[in-house]
Amino acid sequence: MNKFYKILIGLNLLIIFGLNSAATFQVISITTFTASVSFVFADTKPPQITHTPLERISPYTKIAIVTGSVTDETRITSINIYYKKSSEIFWSTYTITLQNLLEYNFSFQIPENFITENIQYRITASDGENIAMLPADGSWYSVPVDKTFSRKIGTDGGTITIPDGNPLDGETSIEIPKGALSETTEITIEEIDPNSPSIPDGYSPCLTKRPHTAYKFSPEGLTFKKPVKINLLYLDINNDGKLDGSDYSETDDISIFWLDKIQKWRVVGGKSNTDLNTISAKISHFSIFAVFPRKILTASDYRPKEKIITPYGDNRKIHFDGLAGIDTEIKIYDIRGRKIKTIKDAPYEWDATDDSNNIVESGVYIYQFRAGTEGKIISGTIAVAK
Repeated sequence: MNKFYKILIGLNLLIIFGLNSAATFQVISITTFTASVSFVFADTKPPQITHTPLERISPYTKIAIVTGSVTDETRITSINIYYKKSSEIFWSTYTITLQNLLEYNFSFQIPENFITENIQYRITASDGENIAMLPADGSWYSVPVDKTFSRKIGTDGGTITIPDGNPLDGETSIEIPKGALSETTEITIEEIDPNSPSIPDGYSPCLTKRPHTAYKFSPEGLTFKKPVKINLLYLDINNDGKLDGSDYSETDDISIFWLDKIQKWRVVGGKSNTDLNTISAKISHFSIFAVFPRKILTASDYRPKEKIITPYGDNRKIHFDGLAGIDTEIKIYDIRGRKIKTIKDAPYEWDATDDSNNIVESGVYIYQFRAGTEGKIISGTIAVAK
């Protein structure tokens, strides 16, 4: 679109035609002329496209949403998103036609049934005279449809995230603080098909047999020197506050679970972020973690399933279930009633050490904490055998 500027120039002309009887000049008429001059400037500047490329598409959810914004100094006439399968030559086009807008935020979801392999896409925007393109060199953005994502993390810590193809929500990730790892380690997050026979069914306190989402964190069995934070994605695409395909509330009815050594799902708990559609908890070791709808927890759900700790054997700690996201503390007493340990934060685990981090003597120990909707005191006993 060309830019036009108009300038009006006024000219006053005084015309004298003769003398009057007094021998003085007489003004016969005054005529005013107005000239209109137009200047035309060519619009040579294309629109500006802002976009963060997709990094990965889940093979299970198959969600791929292309988002961004376009701005122009004169107008935006159209936005096109071209997409195709990596193995194919021909592409499909999604077009947005606009009139007299200087800025537009776009969002387009590639059809789920189209995503059967890796995807490629590009974006163009026009102002009627010029066309902008991303990638700028006319190539294609390539997005893998993959279930794993890996990154090396050193002793200074860091975060690894597995993108999910939807920039409108959060992502599954792990946040590792400085000092949690003793050496540089390749961390892998693998998304698992919730219906895969490789993971067992869930039973009470799970409300469904199959998890809503599930992820395997590797190296398998890795134990951290400090607690780390995991954030697991759950699906609420329509933002109705419920897990997609269910009536379970994203704030009241879901928890993180982990798969223990005997293939039983153990409830961790967690705190939901409804803006990002993630639920978070602190953990001390790697396993398979999943999001399940769960019932209201009772005292037996919170109690550890382990009955004995062998500090130098296979059972080196006990796990108090369902307490992540709850403001509580666990106190450990010896049989004489002397307090030897206070666990103030998640992960709520005991490794048979006292508050000075020394291994306690063999014997029977008493645990006590508050939990549940009424904050009742829950207690029990654990044996330590060196």
